[in-house]
Amino acid sequence: MGLEIASDTIVLSEMTMTIKEGKVVGDSYQITLAEVVWKADKPGKVPSKCKGTIAREGEHLLLHLFKHGSDSPCESMLTGDWRLWKKMTEFPEGLRGLFGRSSTYARPEGLLVGATAMVDIEGDMFQLNDGLAWEGNDEKFVILEASAGDTKCRGLITAEDDTLRGELSAIDDQGYCPNLGGKRWSVDETKLPKKPLTNGKVVIAVADGEATITGAGASPLVCKQKILRTEPRATTDRGRDNIPVLSGVVIALQPNEPQSGVEACGEAVAALDAANCKLQMGELCDETMVAQLLAGAKNVTPHCPTHIVLGDQETKGRRVALLPVRDPVNLGCFEMLEPFKPAP
Repeated sequence: MGLEIASDTIVLSEMTMTIKEGKVVGDSYQITLAEVVWKADKPGKVPSKCKGTIAREGEHLLLHLFKHGSDSPCESMLTGDWRLWKKMTEFPEGLRGLFGRSSTYARPEGLLVGATAMVDIEGDMFQLNDGLAWEGNDEKFVILEASAGDTKCRGLITAEDDTLRGELSAIDDQGYCPNLGGKRWSVDETKLPKKPLTNGKVVIAVADGEATITGAGASPLVCKQKILRTEPRATTDRGRDNIPVLSGVVIALQPNEPQSGVEACGEAVAALDAANCKLQMGELCDETMVAQLLAGAKNVTPHCPTHIVLGDQETKGRRVALLPVRDPVNLGCFEMLEPFKPAP
């Protein structure tokens, strides 16, 4: 995987170079004679003999080798610019954070990279056991061993340009190792409302990295969700997605179950279905159909929104939408039509 240098040996994978003669010359080490042995060499094979120099410049090791008694290259795979590695049992700071799909409106299916583990949005864990990092570069990391369930994995991961990439393979070629990828997600606190917003029927409050959405009625649906990401909403998006917000910010929310108001929300969704039946079918939507739709309240599974789309300030307030925008729960349990203003 890399060079391992001791007092008189240099080891790379299955090759060992033993320095027999040498001396320090200025800031470098001059190798007068070294012998190279490969693990696969047959017994009795005469080792290759090399000469050359080793020099360190900061975090770089410069190695130049030639055949003993000649100017021809010796073990060319050793020659070059090697960067210092350090063994680690934690992911470097540059790799840590939340990564997910690049689309602003993507469902929040991210991967959280912490100090010693990666956890996906559903709670599945990928535990780091051992790795190597380049000194001075915390956006690249070699996983020597990590556990994905019962499988041991290894491979290289990077987070350059805020994009996570990684291809891992099973150490024993058995089991599944995840392919890693995604764009770094971040939250711009300046884009979040400082005070609760309301349109008289729904209240949206942000505090301590979480958004709380409270519906209308005596037993409102209440959702409390962690904020995962903020992204600007472009004016041109409106023509493609029919979200009734011209421009502003899109706030991605971590999936969570409602805290309260589930039964009343189910009844509200069923009532909306019955009203739409009357509106769209007229007299064909008779009392039997309405009764069946209302009885369907028990089959409704209220859930929390995936995003809040918070519009820019307008004359009458701010337009706000919950995603998915045509979701029956969002339509029936959160009345979003009127503009939002700071709560009194």
